[in-house]
Amino acid sequence: MRKPVKQEFISTLLRDRILSGYYPRGGKLPEERSLSAELDISRKTLRAALERLESENLLVRHPRLGTFVHLGASGMENFCYYILPCHDFQRNMNYSSVIGHLRLMSGIVQACAARQVQCVMFPLSNDNNPEHLLEERLRNLPSGARLIFCGASWYQSLFPLPVSQRFRIVMYHTCPEGYDRNLPDILFIGFDGAAFIRAGADFLKHAGCKRPLFVMEKGRTVIPGLDLPSVQIISSDPRETVRIRKAFFRFRCDAIFCETFPRVSALWSFNSLLNIPEDIPILMNDNLMDFCSMARPPHLIGFDLRHMAERGINFLFSDLPGGQELCSRIIFNRYSMKGGL
Repeated sequence: MRKPVKQEFISTLLRDRILSGYYPRGGKLPEERSLSAELDISRKTLRAALERLESENLLVRHPRLGTFVHLGASGMENFCYYILPCHDFQRNMNYSSVIGHLRLMSGIVQACAARQVQCVMFPLSNDNNPEHLLEERLRNLPSGARLIFCGASWYQSLFPLPVSQRFRIVMYHTCPEGYDRNLPDILFIGFDGAAFIRAGADFLKHAGCKRPLFVMEKGRTVIPGLDLPSVQIISSDPRETVRIRKAFFRFRCDAIFCETFPRVSALWSFNSLLNIPEDIPILMNDNLMDFCSMARPPHLIGFDLRHMAERGINFLFSDLPGGQELCSRIIFNRYSMKGGL
């Protein structure tokens, strides 16, 4: 990278950190030696970038004391922070978790654009290990910062720091164990599992299916009031497809409704994988795996993550009280399948 280009890149990076509150107003920047090592640049390049930001009135440099963020640096009130496990989470997480993050992030970005605010991706570890969370990164955020947690129980060791810092928080999917879900500055948005299963069962019923097989993760129980034949599987073991096929024929089912499914590679269709007729409808949780490469993908069911994202952003940038909500808005993606729905 040519020097002028590198200086521009570093200036932009540091400017974003200042405006997003990563370096709080009045706060001191790391020493030049440690900051240049972190950014893998020379101290000469770093100094050139700092001088530029000083000329923009974002930094104040005091001899022998260090470099500080100008108290008048503006724009932080229009930011929220999407907390990530690590910067390259797509390589270090299972597929289902990555899909959940990406779909929620997409909804968050759209909701932020509608409100003309910005969302900053904010990783809290370097290696996707919950035992290596960088607590000091949260401490550097200004009091009252707006945070978004997806799967907040993963960050269990950090709580109750966000409360003591008086952050405004929206949590998706899960909540840290023993955490008060009724604090005024925290909104917990979870999934209504019962609504999910009932919606799928009703969908198949209206399509003429009378006895769908419900495939769920080991340890889960069928929702009371729904008389569905079921099989519990270990979702990570491809050999579990044999159990699904045997249960399908044993219960004489006419459809399959998958809350979970074994990890399998791309193939023609799930019907061919299970060795059941191609005209048997299969309805699957939409974040289980990549269906795009399949010649005959299944019908998909999932929660309306865009609506959940909008609800969270509206809470963060308002004075609405926190609490607990369960998302029950379900969406379907229908595919043309021979004899299907």
